[in-house]
Amino acid sequence: TLVAVEPVSSGRVHPRLGDPECECTQVKVPRRVFFNRVPKCGSTTMEAYIAAARRLHSFRFRRSPDFTHQHLSNKQRQGFVKFFSSNPPPFLYDRHLHFIRFEEFGRTSPVYINLVRDPVGMHVSDFYYHRECVCSVRADWCANEWHLRSNVYCNQTIDEAYATRNDIAPTPGFLTTFFCGHDKECVG
Repeated sequence: TLVAVEPVSSGRVHPRLGDPECECTQVKVPRRVFFNRVPKCGSTTMEAYIAAARRLHSFRFRRSPDFTHQHLSNKQRQGFVKFFSSNPPPFLYDRHLHFIRFEEFGRTSPVYINLVRDPVGMHVSDFYYHRECVCSVRADWCANEWHLRSNVYCNQTIDEAYATRNDIAPTPGFLTTFFCGHDKECVG
């Protein structure tokens, strides 16, 4: 049986952080878990932990092959919720997807897992990951930028890129949509 751990507020406040302290309690009811992968925030490491946990706890795991469609129409969200909810627990699914309120579609919300990292570190990681795709891997997701491949581009550091290009700025609000969702106020 997959055992989830849920925080339960103890009512106390952490003396240094000012945040309520939490105690964890085991929930032995099988759950559906959605590992909502925020790009360049440790997903590969988390997937290694998932693989180890899967061997110990025998839950179903499915990884989405879709890495590009993060923002969905209402109809697409409804279809995703139906698909996700049709998988019997214990079930863990991972995908890059902006937050979805399952309750809007009459379903119980899954347990969400999101990892984030320092936005600067995330942007640096994304720069080198993207450069590697264009220069070496040549995967489909970066095919529209293969024309950039050159010795200069493929050997450029992020510092050199910032000094000479104006197309690599971070996207404001990028992380917000993974927690806020598809509503107008979330997209900006």
